Amino acid sequence: MRKFWQKEWKGLQFSKFIKTDSKTVAGSEFYNEFYTYFYKIMKSWNDLSPNWFKQKKTISDFIINDFIKSMESDDYRILSIGCGLGIIEKNIYSEGFYNIDVNEISDKPLLWLKKLIPQNQIFTGLIHETGVKKKNYDLIHLVAVDYVFNKKDLTVFLNSLKELLKENGQCLLISGSFYETGFSNMIKSNLVSLKKLLCRENRGQLWGYLRSNKDYTNAMNNSGYNGVLDGMIDGNIYFIKGIKK
Repeated sequence: MRKFWQKEWKGLQFSKFIKTDSKTVAGSEFYNEFYTYFYKIMKSWNDLSPNWFKQKKTISDFIINDFIKSMESDDYRILSIGCGLGIIEKNIYSEGFYNIDVNEISDKPLLWLKKLIPQNQIFTGLIHETGVKKKNYDLIHLVAVDYVFNKKDLTVFLNSLKELLKENGQCLLISGSFYETGFSNMIKSNLVSLKKLLCRENRGQLWGYLRSNKDYTNAMNNSGYNGVLDGMIDGNIYFIKGIKK
């Protein structure tokens, strides 16, 4: 596991709206400022990058085809944690899979999603403080949210989600911060870090943590899940899942 930094997100340069902090992971103040600026620039889904849409479509298709369609009962329930703008959830809901609840720490990113998904299926705030029902979900998925957690906190958080899952419910984590291990990748990463250090380059905002498949596997196993399985979606998007027993 290693730290990484960002100077922009969704095509928006941080320097235009906030002072970055290279030592502390972005928190609620940063994201509130980001989305305030975001909605000044972006007026609809159509203003976002086609490549971003394509990636999210790949992920939502994976969740639908590999998880939702195999649900044994029509009264299944799904929970998305840290849904952000909610394009994956929008895709799932628009395909007729309506039993999906969504969670985001703040309501600011949810401006567009609120126009589609009923209010009683939207939970804002820290997930365990929002009133979601325990032992209610067949599937909980987290897409590109793990990067904000350090090693200990990710394990604790994944473990805490088991109380929201039904027996044999699944926890699916899809990474936005996966990195390949190996000697060549290590050398490349070290050279980049050395260059930034020597040039005293402004690294930007500390964004979080990159993880290898070993890091993810350890986190899922140490959280007490069974049947842990990982792999790649479309060859380049990492996922890992575990089952509550």
